[in-house]
Amino acid sequence: MTISLRLALALASLLPLGQGGDGGPLPAPLVSGAVRTLEVLPPPGTRVEHFRLGGDESGGPPLGVVRLIAGPDPEARAQGHQALRLELETHFFDGTGTRVLHVERLRFEEPGALPVQTLVWREIRPHSGRTVLFEVGPEGPPRSSQTVGGEVLRREHVVPSEPVGPLALLEAARTGELSGGRYPVFQPLACDLEVLSVGSYVDPSGGHEEHILELSRPEGDSAGRYVFEGRHLCSFRMQAGGPLARRVSRTDYERLLAEYARGEREEPRDRAEAFQPDSGGG
Repeated sequence: MTISLRLALALASLLPLGQGGDGGPLPAPLVSGAVRTLEVLPPPGTRVEHFRLGGDESGGPPLGVVRLIAGPDPEARAQGHQALRLELETHFFDGTGTRVLHVERLRFEEPGALPVQTLVWREIRPHSGRTVLFEVGPEGPPRSSQTVGGEVLRREHVVPSEPVGPLALLEAARTGELSGGRYPVFQPLACDLEVLSVGSYVDPSGGHEEHILELSRPEGDSAGRYVFEGRHLCSFRMQAGGPLARRVSRTDYERLLAEYARGEREEPRDRAEAFQPDSGGG
């Protein structure tokens, strides 16, 4: 079986995720939106996972929070396509209000073929930011563009086999259908493709069976390590030396966001009070 066919079958196995056939309750409304905040009710079959980024288990301050969403793409399904939407949203607690929104859409048009893919990566911060777009269509080479300020840089990429977005690769590996191989993966930070090796193994040493997914570069450096229990993502680290993201409840995720927002509102007031002139005389 070729690498491309193996990847196509693994991605196609994600489609039941969006069919919502488990009869369970719908997820709670999601706070969403890159520029403005909206309450969005996710369609049936949507999976939402929350993570604390960095900070230690003994209570050290977190570096941010992460939310991973996977489910059907309502826009594409309204047009009669089988399609998935994968979203990774990161709020950084660095005092700048930086947020990174990474969205991948996969539209399946032919059985046994890789889906049409669109990746949008946005770094959102006050008065600045960056947008990266990557597209893999049914014809022509993969294309990317990077927008910073008013400048747009466009590229066509030459690759030995069909590329994939990092979230699509992660979700395909989560199913267990993708256990190894080398894949061209688009990296939004570099706005370029990188061939990564995928390896997985089972670690029973922690008292419960964990499925470990390892991504590595040709020189051997880690490009990601993801720990699953069943199909639940428990923790991940996106690169060697990077912060560890640990799974938390939605309640904890929202509490951490609220605490950070409250601290950001109070800090300017505290600084202003610190510089008030002493009116006590003397």
